[in-house]
Amino acid sequence: MDIVVDAYATHQPVLLYAVGRTDKPVLELGSGNNSTVQIHDMLKDSGIKILPVDDNLEWMNKYIHLRSPMHEFIHLNDHQVKLYYKEDTTQWGVVFVDNGTWDARSTAVLRYKDTADFVVVHDCNYPADNGLFGKSIKPFDFANNSFGVRNYDDVFKYWIEFMPERWIPTHPPTLLGSNKICLDDVEIEGMIISCRSNILK
Repeated sequence: MDIVVDAYATHQPVLLYAVGRTDKPVLELGSGNNSTVQIHDMLKDSGIKILPVDDNLEWMNKYIHLRSPMHEFIHLNDHQVKLYYKEDTTQWGVVFVDNGTWDARSTAVLRYKDTADFVVVHDCNYPADNGLFGKSIKPFDFANNSFGVRNYDDVFKYWIEFMPERWIPTHPPTLLGSNKICLDDVEIEGMIISCRSNILK
């Protein structure tokens, strides 16, 4: 499987790392070119359930051909998805957070942080920089190609923020977080660790 790291796919190596280390269902909050097909290809013969949930029906329908008993799709608007979070009792192996609004993303992280084995968050700098979850310690310094520093101790016991090796300022970071599984030894090919929980403690 080809891994394409561009401005829209900086999460892909981190997401596929997490998916490759679970035998539990995968919740994909926001379907997309750089996640839905790749998760499907990875798990299609595994017996592991995949559930993309999307607020954009037109976008979701691009991938509906992948539907099967083990790969369902749900269309929910922003209000409905918050109700879904409250009622959901599934023990997810991976929750991938890349859905429509920042409010919905933050709600998802706070909802699943203690129940999912892994939570993967694309564009994780925005919530930290804007007080939704996490904390911005030092902002990006685009003039000097500095990643900046963020801390996510308010949501995860173990966390790592990744950047692609060939980083440019338009490439957002991806967060891998867990309150169940220690991530101290995690390294992912093609990715640089910009900050992690055990470094900041």
